Amino acid sequence: MRERVTFGTLGTYLDPETHQLFNNKFKPVFTVWCGPYTQTQSQIQTALGLKIELDAVIVIRHTKKVNSENVFAKYRGKLYKVLSINSDERLNAFDIISMVKAPKDLPE
Repeated sequence: MRERVTFGTLGTYLDPETHQLFNNKFKPVFTVWCGPYTQTQSQIQTALGLKIELDAVIVIRHTKKVNSENVFAKYRGKLYKVLSINSDERLNAFDIISMVKAPKDLPE
């Protein structure tokens, strides 16, 4: 795992310089190490059958911080919406995070 991903939420943000209020601005909560994850052929076919086109799938060391509250992630300079979190509760386990690109109208 040689890359970083930042998980967070969308919220209201006040720019300290212009005093302008922005809605739905990405608010970082925490950052972890991650790595790209390659799906198996059956996982790809299942996703296609459900008409889901994933833009990125990553793996991180298991943490309870990744949950339904932190549903956005900044990875490789792009903002993504987390679609699913495949967690493993065992010791030294990993979580597989499936993501799609966030809508273009969201400010980063």
